[in-house]
Amino acid sequence: MMVEMPIKLSNLINGITDDITAVVGHAFSSVGPILIRNEAPFFPDYTDHGKTHVESILSTCELLLSEDAWSVFTREDAAVLMLATLAHDLGMLINIEGFQYLVDSNNSIPLVEKNDEPWEKLWREFQLEVRRFDGSKLMALLGSPEPVPICELDPAKLTDRGIRIVGEFLRRHHHRLAHEIVILGMPSGNGRVNLFEGRLDHLKEIAGLVARSHGVTIRECIESLIDKNSTFHRERSGSGCLDREWHFISGALPLFPLSCIGQILPTTEINLIRG
Repeated sequence: MMVEMPIKLSNLINGITDDITAVVGHAFSSVGPILIRNEAPFFPDYTDHGKTHVESILSTCELLLSEDAWSVFTREDAAVLMLATLAHDLGMLINIEGFQYLVDSNNSIPLVEKNDEPWEKLWREFQLEVRRFDGSKLMALLGSPEPVPICELDPAKLTDRGIRIVGEFLRRHHHRLAHEIVILGMPSGNGRVNLFEGRLDHLKEIAGLVARSHGVTIRECIESLIDKNSTFHRERSGSGCLDREWHFISGALPLFPLSCIGQILPTTEINLIRG
């Protein structure tokens, strides 16, 4: 059993066999087993973030698109939407070995955004913040007001309470992790595992930004896109290649509405389920 695409999105993507079909098909094949297992060791009490959740979001996206919107909704837009949806909660499904790799100062992990801080720095700062958590915060996270000693936050020796604290760290940053997973791969005990392969790097870059958009402002996403777009144009112009594929985002047109969808989906999904 694999993650299923909704009918309209599937017809749009699979109507032609090309690089877009290949990128999306590979992503569904690679990410599907992770979503089906839905193993979230750092989130024992959280709701579903696996296959059912992703399929529900994709179906919701179809409902949000009006007939007028479908008339201008391209295959590239559909690909970005589906890749972003697959990725948006993968940061919640990282295993313990993946977290250890992420915050290990011996691992040099590229930064996908110029203002991003290194993961090991974020983790050190969070460890210090945890020491200042008051009783109510600790009760909400751990069910006990007892302070957490630093020894329980050693990534190599995590206690049950330490695991829940790591969950809070990942929850805060899972939108950034989604972006990185699309571009760099899923953190694991063996390094980064590439789940989103294919030739269309511009689609993956936008999909990563849309996945990230459910945790940051739309303005930040648009500014990032403009910056990356100008860099891409300079690189392509210098190589003498045509940049035809990148033109469809030159005005940030798909990213803006897709980022809006990314930000309102949690509430929209709840309302649709309730009826």
